[in-house]
This record gives sequence, C-alpha cells and structure tokens, in this order.
Amino acid sequence: MKTILQLAALLLLFSAYGQVGVNTTAPNALLEVKAADEATPASTDGLIIPRLDTFPATNPTAAQQGMMIYLKNTVGTNSPGFYYWDNPTTSWLTVTGKADADWFEAGGTTTPDLITDHAYRMGRVGIGTGSPNYKLDVVADMSEGIASQVSMIGASTSSVAAQAIVVQNDGGGSASGSSSYVSGSGGGHLRGYSATITNSSAGLKTGYSVSTNGSGAGEERGFYASLISGGSGDKYGMLLNATGQSTGDLFGAYSVLDGTGSGNHYGRLSLFEGTGAGERAGNGNTFSEGTGQHYGAINMFNSAASASRVGTYNGFHAGSAGNVFGAYNHMDEALTNNGLQYGMYTLNNSPGSGIHYGSRTILTGTGDGEKTGNSTTISSTGNGNHIGVDQRFSGTGSGQHVGMWSRFTHGTGDHKGQYNHFTNTAASLYSLGVHNDFTLGGSGVAAGLYTEFASSNVGSGVQYGSYLSNSGVGTCVHYGSFSLLSGSGSGLQYGVSTTIDNSGGGIHYGMSTTLSGAGIGQQYGSSTVIDNSGNAQHYGDVIQLSGAGSGAHYGSSVVLSGSGTGLQFGESIRVNNSNDNEHFGQYVPMTGEGSGSHVGTYHQLTGPGTGFQCGTDNRITNSGLGEHVGTNNLLSGSGAGDHYSVKNQLSGAGPGFIMAYILT
Repeated sequence: MKTILQLAALLLLFSAYGQVGVNTTAPNALLEVKAADEATPASTDGLIIPRLDTFPATNPTAAQQGMMIYLKNTVGTNSPGFYYWDNPTTSWLTVTGKADADWFEAGGTTTPDLITDHAYRMGRVGIGTGSPNYKLDVVADMSEGIASQVSMIGASTSSVAAQAIVVQNDGGGSASGSSSYVSGSGGGHLRGYSATITNSSAGLKTGYSVSTNGSGAGEERGFYASLISGGSGDKYGMLLNATGQSTGDLFGAYSVLDGTGSGNHYGRLSLFEGTGAGERAGNGNTFSEGTGQHYGAINMFNSAASASRVGTYNGFHAGSAGNVFGAYNHMDEALTNNGLQYGMYTLNNSPGSGIHYGSRTILTGTGDGEKTGNSTTISSTGNGNHIGVDQRFSGTGSGQHVGMWSRFTHGTGDHKGQYNHFTNTAASLYSLGVHNDFTLGGSGVAAGLYTEFASSNVGSGVQYGSYLSNSGVGTCVHYGSFSLLSGSGSGLQYGVSTTIDNSGGGIHYGMSTTLSGAGIGQQYGSSTVIDNSGNAQHYGDVIQLSGAGSGAHYGSSVVLSGSGTGLQFGESIRVNNSNDNEHFGQYVPMTGEGSGSHVGTYHQLTGPGTGFQCGTDNRITNSGLGEHVGTNNLLSGSGAGDHYSVKNQLSGAGPGFIMAYILT
C-alpha cells in the first residue's frame, strides 16, 4: 500500500511539475535519480525495478511495449538478468536489445553472452577492411609482419591441426583447399606457402602434408603448381633446398607409393605440353659440391614382383625430325678428372639363374632406316686407346662366356654378326676387323674365331665357315688368310687345321681357294710362315679327312682356270732351309689298311693342250757335291703283292713317240 502511495505521489509530481529529481533540485530529465554521494556511494544507491521469479503467465500487450523486469531465475534458455517486452516479436528480450543479427550461439539463434560461447554468423567478416569480399577477409599492413596467426600450444598425444580446411564440392568446378595470391612489384623472395619447423625432437617432421582419400575416378594430386607468368627468369614447379648438416640421408624429393591399385604407379611423372624452343628435361640434376658419389638417378627395387622391373623407361610415342635418344650422357671438355669415365655403367651381381644382360637392345619397328643395336662414335683426338666396346669377364662360373652374341631370326637382307668399316686413311698401324688377345692360358680350347653351323641350319645357300673378300687395289701383298705362329711352345702348331667329318654325299673340300683378280702382283691361295724355334713338328698345313661319305675327298684341291700366259703351278714348294737334316719337298705317309689302291702321288693329265705334259718333272740345278737323285724310291714293305720301283703305263693313242722312260 505504501509503494502504491509513493508511486502515486511521483505521478502527481510528473503531472504538476513535468520533471522529477531525487536527491537533486535540477533534474535533467523527466526523472533523474542521483546518489547522495557519487564519490562514495552507499550500497543502497540505485534503482530497483520489479523482480520476478518467472515471466508473467499472460503476455503483455502493445500498451506494455518496452516494459522492463528483472528475471531472478533461469527460465528455459533465459538466464537471470534485465528483460523488456518486445511486442512485435511477442517475446521477452534481454536489455542488450533484440537477438544479435551478427552472431548467434552455435546450434541456435540465441545471442552469445559468455566469453566461452561458441558463436557463428552467415555473412562476411572483415578485419582491417570495411568491405570484406570473403567470409573472412583480413587486410594488414606490411609493418605488422603477419596478417593472421593460428597457434596451438600443448602436449597432445593424438593428431592435431592448427588449421583445417574442408571443401565439399559436388559440382564440376575447381575447388582449392588453400589458395595463395602473391603480387606486387617488390624484388624480395615471394612465397605462396612457407613452413618452418623448429622442433628438435626425433619425431617425423613434415613441412607440407597432403592426404587424398576420395574414391572418384578423377585425378588426385598431392601437389599442383601452375607457372603461367611470362617473365624471363627461371621457373620451378617445385624447388627443394636441403641445407642442413644432418648426418642422415638428404632427399630432394621422396615418394612412397604403397597403394594396391592395378593402375600405373609413378614416383614422378612430368608432362611437357608447351611449344617453346628451349630444352626440356623430365629430370635435371646439377651437382656442384660434395666428395661422395654423385648419382643423377638411383632406383632400388626391393620387391619380389614377377613382372619386369625397369630402372629407367623412356617411351617415345610421337615422331619428329630431330634425333631421339633413349639415354644421352655428355661429358664435356670441362671434365678434367683422371678417373674412369663411363657413358653407361652397369653392375649386375645378382645370383639369379636367369639370363643376365649388361645391356640389351630390341629393335622391332618396321621403318626402312638403318637400325643399329649399339652405335659408338669416338671422335676424341687423345693418344689413349679408343675402344668401341670393352667386355671384361671376371666371373668363375662354368657357363659360356661370350664377348658378343648376335642372333638373327628374321629378315631377308644380309645378316652380319659383326660389321667393321674402316674409312680412316691416316692410320699407319694395323687396321684389324677383329683382334683377339689371349694373355692367360687354360686347359680349354682357345679359338680366335669360332663358327658353328648347327644341324638345324637347313638353308640351301652356300655356307662359309670363314669368308673374306679382298678387293683392294693397293700394290701391297694381299692375303686371303694369314697365320703367324711365333710362340715358343713345344706342342703341335697348325697354321690352318681343317677337320671335315660330315657324312653327306657331296664334295668335301678341306680348303678351296679361287683367285680371279687381274692384278699383276703375286697371288697366294694360302701363305703360311712358321718361324717358331720349338723342337716339335711344324706343319704349314694339316688337313684331316675322317668323314665316311661316298663322295670324293680332297685334302687340297687347286683349280687353275685363268687365261694368263705366265707360269701356273698347282702347287709350288720351296725348301731353302740350310740345316743338315733331310729336306722333303713333299712327304706323303700312307698308313691305311684298306684293300684299295694306295697312291703316294697321283697325276692325271686330261687337258687338250698340245704343249709338253709331264706327270712328274724333277729338275735339280743344285751344284752341291752330294748325290742328286731325280726320283728316289725305297720299297721296304713285306707284302706279298708285286713291288714296282717305277711303273709307267702308257695308254694314250697320240701319234708321237711312246716311251716308258727317258734317261739323259
């Protein structure tokens, strides 16, 4: 009742005087309440409006628009505090006004009123700018150093992220989790992304980590760099600089591919689509320091996959007029070290049972151009040895060791296992198509050249174990085959040894030599020089025919069919040795036991020539004091058959004299 009377008195004062002052005689408003002592106010200096335990059960009306109360208890989501009636929304609102249109508490539309509340907004927020262009637009002056910083401090034992960007793009447009635009005309180092790790623990440290786990069919890129500027400076899609002094391995780029998909896996793939005229390198390495080994590329295969494993694969799928190199190594004149230099070096010490190739080339194209499995060009002017191919076998295995093996399976053109072409006219020493040097002995057969025609060779063409065509026009001596035996060994030594054990019915030639040139110089079907000083027997030519065929077998067959007018010798033997042993112009031992005729020397003259024809013509012009015997026959056999020192049968029908022998 007292409160009502006091309120009525105040209303009468408003009505009477227009302004009311409490503790003041000069109010500045309709109602001004002042503390008795503003400097040291009492605990009761203040204004108390109606305090309610809950909101009225019946809502006020428009007549009560702005009416204030103080809510003492929490009612629903409304905390204790000052509220006023907002009739347009028919709700009680806090004295802070309507629900904040800029920020709401997470999960609803309640205004955040605590420092720990989670808040959100739907519009743009600008920091340092009054016209934000993005959801969060931060503009800072360069003097601030860092425009935005996110810090996490603690000791978490699980994975944490100072910043997480989530992009869910259901459309076909490009989407970026993070995009940096660095512009301006400054000359300093510009970085789109910079990461600094100062942690000194032994844990893994990653400057930039990307994880893609989508299941779509599109490409997934862990890192993508696009260089579209037109400046003249160098451009790097990715530049990695490892300058630490750690004793651990340093990798410019390290890729781990542990996916189990069936698609191709590339540790690094470079795609060149530009049309510029500059050089293009899929991988470029420059070494300027360091005393350790330098590798342009190193590949290690630790898997036991059954498929092929290729250290370097180059695929050329488009033609051009330029040269195409699968691998190109250039050692220029600036390289002055004295160590070994290899254009390509392969070390294969695998113990596997498969075939091991130091280098293998397969040419399968259908082009008409020249195809070379391996081409070596040496244009150096140094005085050291120049070797096109150097093969060294140091293994102790029992398998075959082949310096070069050529296999031909197709093609109608000439097939050449090895072809050497000498065009240098300044060489003063030997020019050797093949040079074989055996410097260590062994119990096995050593063959300078070995040619084998297998039983599977059914070709009908001529087959040569060795074929030499000498069409040179020089005046020097020309040799079809030249053998020089100068060693001091005591074993048998053969200038040429031919063994024919073929059982076919065709003609067998131990050696067939045809000289058809028109040169006037000396021509030798075969020339053998033996200057060995050993005590064993020396044979200029040994021919052994052991075949069982029914055809004629010739130890040596000489055909003189030329039309030259000079002397022609089927065989010419000159013995000019000056020692005291017996000298034989021709020695024929016959030890066979067959029942057929055995003829030491057999001559058959069937030509139609009218000149003098002699089966044997012995001319002795030596002036020595010893006996001179034209023919010396020694018959010491004990056989029961007739023995003839000389037996001549004259069966010709010529009109000239017929004499069994002539003594002069």
